[in-house]
Amino acid sequence: MEQEHLVDMEENKGATVKSFTVKEVSNYFEIREALEGLIIRSAVERLTEEDLRQMEEICEKMETYLDMGDFEEYSQLNKRFHDMIYRASDNQQAVEMVNLIKGQLLRYHLRTILIPGRKENSAKEHQQIYRALKERNAEEAENAVRRHIANIRKTIEEHFAFLV
Repeated sequence: MEQEHLVDMEENKGATVKSFTVKEVSNYFEIREALEGLIIRSAVERLTEEDLRQMEEICEKMETYLDMGDFEEYSQLNKRFHDMIYRASDNQQAVEMVNLIKGQLLRYHLRTILIPGRKENSAKEHQQIYRALKERNAEEAENAVRRHIANIRKTIEEHFAFLV
């Protein structure tokens, strides 16, 4: 875990969960934004019609759970949505890197949905990603996923004190 920068090892204290500065978190999200763009471009043509049907259903359920305030279920659906894109990608090295970054920043990312306005934006962003994928428009899919990650990054930058 120390090699993955998830914990800090201190002599006579043991392992402590690593804390990041706002700049470090922002940098990781910029990297993730670029990687997600690569991943979705390679997934656009590889997603099946059944994948797209499931993604549409996931988007609908995500909105329902957000409206209900069930952020745990929303989070699981969000993970499923992105995992479907990752599985369809032929760039598994980029997927591995994104998953490493997501693991490091999970505690920051999960709380962003509690920021006023973020849940509504998140639902819209996933719909935009889905529509671009359904249209098999690689450029728009990349733009949509990059906007989505950039918006998470901006939310974290603006509300970092709340999220730590």
